[in-house]
Amino acid sequence: MSMVVLKTDRIPDGETVTLLALLRLNDLSPATVMVRVEGKVIQKQDFDNLAISRGTIVKAYPFVGGG
Repeated sequence: MSMVVLKTDRIPDGETVTLLALLRLNDLSPATVMVRVEGKVIQKQDFDNLAISRGTIVKAYPFVGGG
Protein backbone atom coordinates (compact mmCIF):
# COMPACT_ATOMS: atom_id res chain seq x y z
CA MET A 1 0.00 0.00 0.00
CA SER A 2 1.42 3.36 -0.96
CA MET A 3 1.17 6.35 1.34
CA VAL A 4 1.12 10.08 0.67
CA VAL A 5 2.19 12.56 3.36
CA LEU A 6 0.20 15.73 2.82
CA LYS A 7 2.17 18.91 3.24
CA THR A 8 0.70 21.32 5.76
CA ASP A 9 3.56 23.83 5.70
CA ARG A 10 1.69 25.97 3.16
CA ILE A 11 -1.11 26.63 5.66
CA PRO A 12 -0.46 30.07 7.18
CA ASP A 13 0.26 30.14 10.92
CA GLY A 14 -2.90 30.59 12.92
CA GLU A 15 -5.16 29.46 10.08
CA THR A 16 -6.76 26.13 9.26
CA VAL A 17 -8.18 24.30 6.25
CA THR A 18 -10.56 21.37 6.28
CA LEU A 19 -9.19 17.92 5.65
CA LEU A 20 -11.42 17.75 2.57
CA ALA A 21 -9.88 20.94 1.17
CA LEU A 22 -6.36 19.65 1.89
CA LEU A 23 -7.09 16.42 0.01
CA ARG A 24 -8.42 18.35 -2.98
CA LEU A 25 -5.40 20.68 -2.96
CA ASN A 26 -3.26 17.56 -3.30
CA ASP A 27 -5.40 16.12 -6.14
CA LEU A 28 -6.67 13.25 -4.00
CA SER A 29 -10.25 12.05 -4.18
CA PRO A 30 -11.80 11.70 -0.73
CA ALA A 31 -13.71 8.67 -2.00
CA THR A 32 -10.53 6.73 -2.76
CA VAL A 33 -8.34 7.30 0.30
CA MET A 34 -8.09 6.33 3.95
CA VAL A 35 -6.63 9.17 6.03
CA ARG A 36 -4.76 9.30 9.33
CA VAL A 37 -4.29 12.60 11.14
CA GLU A 38 -1.66 12.48 13.88
CA GLY A 39 -1.97 8.68 13.70
CA LYS A 40 -5.75 8.55 14.13
CA VAL A 41 -7.96 7.17 11.33
CA ILE A 42 -10.51 9.78 10.25
CA GLN A 43 -13.97 8.72 9.08
CA LYS A 44 -15.01 10.06 5.66
CA GLN A 45 -18.03 11.86 7.11
CA ASP A 46 -15.61 13.98 9.18
CA PHE A 47 -13.40 15.12 6.27
CA ASP A 48 -15.34 18.37 5.80
CA ASN A 49 -15.48 19.18 9.53
CA LEU A 50 -11.92 18.47 10.66
CA ALA A 51 -9.70 21.57 10.80
CA ILE A 52 -6.06 21.02 9.84
CA SER A 53 -3.39 23.51 10.87
CA ARG A 54 0.24 24.01 9.92
CA GLY A 55 2.46 21.23 11.22
CA THR A 56 -0.29 18.61 11.52
CA ILE A 57 0.84 15.20 10.28
CA VAL A 58 -1.61 13.97 7.65
CA LYS A 59 -1.11 10.70 5.79
CA ALA A 60 -3.35 9.45 3.00
CA TYR A 61 -3.47 5.83 1.87
CA PRO A 62 -4.96 5.55 -1.63
CA PHE A 63 -7.02 2.47 -2.41
CA VAL A 64 -5.85 0.55 -5.45
CA GLY A 65 -8.51 -1.28 -7.40
CA GLY A 66 -8.12 -3.98 -9.93
CA GLY A 67 -8.84 -7.54 -10.61
